[in-house]
Amino acid sequence: MSNGIRFDSLLVRDVAEELDGLLAGRILRAVLFDRETRRVLLRTDDFLLCWDLHPQRGGLLRLATQRMRGNVPVAHPSTILAVLALPDERIIEIALQPENATLRDARAIIVELVPNRWSAFALGARRRVTAVLRVADSPTRALAPGAVYVSPRPTLRLGGRAPLELDDWLRLLLPTPPGDRRRRVLDAVAHTSAINIEHILGDAASEPSADALRAAFMRYREVVRPDARAPCLLAMQHEAQPYPVTLGTTARRFADLLSAFDAAQSGRDEPPLPAASGAALIREAHDAVQVRLARLDRRIQRMRQELDHAPADATSHRRLADLLLAQIHAIPRGAEFADLDDLAGGLVRVRLDPALGAAENAARFYETARKRERAARRLPSLIARSEQQRDFLLDLAVRIVNGQAEDPELREAAGLKPAGRARGDGDVRLPYRRYRTSSGHEVRVGRSAAANDELTFHHARPDDIWMHARDVAGAHVVLRWADRENNPPAADLTEAAVLAALHSRARTSGAVPVDWTRRKYVRKPRKSKPGSVVVERARTIFVEPEAAVERRLRVEE
Repeated sequence: MSNGIRFDSLLVRDVAEELDGLLAGRILRAVLFDRETRRVLLRTDDFLLCWDLHPQRGGLLRLATQRMRGNVPVAHPSTILAVLALPDERIIEIALQPENATLRDARAIIVELVPNRWSAFALGARRRVTAVLRVADSPTRALAPGAVYVSPRPTLRLGGRAPLELDDWLRLLLPTPPGDRRRRVLDAVAHTSAINIEHILGDAASEPSADALRAAFMRYREVVRPDARAPCLLAMQHEAQPYPVTLGTTARRFADLLSAFDAAQSGRDEPPLPAASGAALIREAHDAVQVRLARLDRRIQRMRQELDHAPADATSHRRLADLLLAQIHAIPRGAEFADLDDLAGGLVRVRLDPALGAAENAARFYETARKRERAARRLPSLIARSEQQRDFLLDLAVRIVNGQAEDPELREAAGLKPAGRARGDGDVRLPYRRYRTSSGHEVRVGRSAAANDELTFHHARPDDIWMHARDVAGAHVVLRWADRENNPPAADLTEAAVLAALHSRARTSGAVPVDWTRRKYVRKPRKSKPGSVVVERARTIFVEPEAAVERRLRVEE
């Protein structure tokens, strides 16, 4: 399905230049990715900018700031450093610098306008994706949250940074038959597109003469040179097309491209904006999650460095201890250093504790070696657990950005006590109790038969892990899990299964079989009783229903 408004690299270049003049140096107060309408909202103090990336609409709107007043501020206020477009690419990058941050901590908003793949990305530190407007599978790029952003493959056409000269133009097109010149230009010359190619080539598309090519070259230069901007609205195939130059046709002129976009989209419904409640809580939760993510990143980096050196350190300390014991008779008590024969024709200088004898120093080296060996065994699981916590926090950050996080999650992330429930008609309680596994993954346990249905089919994602004690009445249990390729660690599965056993009629048994599967393999038959479901592809885990586990994992509500 084609877009109503098309973007080629020339339009993207001039839109980026116009936005840079409009936005650079301003404070970006809020960013919102609205997946349902495929719109990205950017709020400054002066106005609201809306990128509409829906395949049937598309465009750029500038709205009154008041329409977003009090709306969800999901990011730190950031200075807009620049709005950039790579040469001959359909990608716009809004470079951001959060307050009190260095350039190394800069963030960005990426808007991709590649045909049939319109999308947007929010990038955090080290250009890791924190939010995606529309996930599209790509064999060459990892686009999911948490991955490092990689741009689409560049076009590498000629003249991206500076227009071609006449000699280059003639060398490229004179040998090309007139009927093939259209494709040749589109394949090889930057900033040419289906929008402007007919105007550029003119008679050169059918006449072999060099004069026709020279005339086409002059039109090409007039179209692509940066100082040729004449913002307008072209009438093309019954569509109003904003464009930076008139292309020699009847066109409606405007002072700037934003005004042309406004005119092209006049009569359309303005983007619906989300409710203005909970702004402070959402910002506080988002900030707290980012702080925890930064700490986890530092911790993971330290543990990886320690793991890289632990085996070698253990070997080195054990070797020094062996050398000390082998040459103990030659080391006087109270020595601070010992020059030991390394048994390979050289000497090794060892620092000693002068308060200890040679044997005691050797014992300390052996103990250090054992510690490094234990660290080498323990660190992989600790790193894996920390990475799981980071994945959970990344998922939570994305849901906060997209307005999908629920109030209890926000309050917990912000470190606040749960809000007291109002009495009366406004008292709405979640259909599940909340727990947190030792590694940080959320577990939801249904409160009743009707709540089980609500939890399974309205408060769980397709790839979450669903659990239920086998062949007995009990709660539906959902272990939140975002990785569709891999199953959760055994420890998380066991803890969630214990909760399923405890919230079932088998809670007094010694060992309880608990079935588990992905939520997408759970369905509800028509006219079945509340809580009754059909489960496919289930596996079974046996657990002991320990009440102490429930108390340890409980999240206060």
